[in-house]
Amino acid sequence: MAGEHESAGGARPLRREAIIEAALQYIDEHGVEQLSMRKLGRELGVEGMALYYHVSDKDELLDGVASLILSEIELPSDDDWRSFLRQLGAAEWSVLTRHGHAAELVVARGSRPAVAPEALRLLNGTLRALRGGGFSAEAAHQGWRYFQSVVLGYVLQQVVDPVHGAASAEHAHRHRGRDEEAARHLEHLGLEDEDDVAVHLASPGFEEDFERALELVIIGLATLK
Repeated sequence: MAGEHESAGGARPLRREAIIEAALQYIDEHGVEQLSMRKLGRELGVEGMALYYHVSDKDELLDGVASLILSEIELPSDDDWRSFLRQLGAAEWSVLTRHGHAAELVVARGSRPAVAPEALRLLNGTLRALRGGGFSAEAAHQGWRYFQSVVLGYVLQQVVDPVHGAASAEHAHRHRGRDEEAARHLEHLGLEDEDDVAVHLASPGFEEDFERALELVIIGLATLK
């Protein structure tokens, strides 16, 4: 059958969709850097070269992974633009942080041809909500850019440093007494002791901070109308 290739041992034929799903699962577990066609082929029970019947190269595979992730983000049905953005922001946060290792693929590859349909689905849905809320075409596009900058920025912070302040607070404890320059900077923040440093760096959590930032963006977008 066209588009399919028999896997080892007479198992069910490979499909492009199954290969991309397997690639996403592998990245979720091991990271993008660890993925290779040879390793993915082994996971699927075939030689790595067999995958090239379905994807031309690793770049096309990663485009497919980015598109698959975007397809998991549900567009809100709410007609109110504020509620729409709150729900879409929450949906993007949930999906992208769940696929933390692969989140950067979406940010880096969102405009590539292979993922354009899913990227445009989110863009068009948001523009429709903003236009319905009284935004001009120019203001709606501007609002989309501001909205995505906040959402994707917070997602990347979360996936790069998922424990947020824990590591930073530990570093501050170790070096506060030895690094005089760093200590002077911390004093400008009005922090009296190491416990204050730890609290300042570790709170609030990323998700709570993200929700506040998202709300501030929504308030600010109203001024574009």
